Amino acid sequence: MCFFFAACLSYDGPSSIREIYDMNLIRNILYQFLGRRYTQFFINILWTMLQVDEKQRPDFNQLQMMFQLY
Repeated sequence: MCFFFAACLSYDGPSSIREIYDMNLIRNILYQFLGRRYTQFFINILWTMLQVDEKQRPDFNQLQMMFQLY
């Protein structure tokens, strides 16, 4: 959530994203607010980090590997 809000600092980002559990809706919000400023790679990383199910969220080692591949 911190990365999402930091990425939205220059936008009127949705403050109620914490209450959304539909991951397709979250992805749409990310593209709506961040699509013109950030790469698809970065938006996909944010979307992955916002997964509701903690088993689907990457840990720090997995995130490091994702960024190294980029």
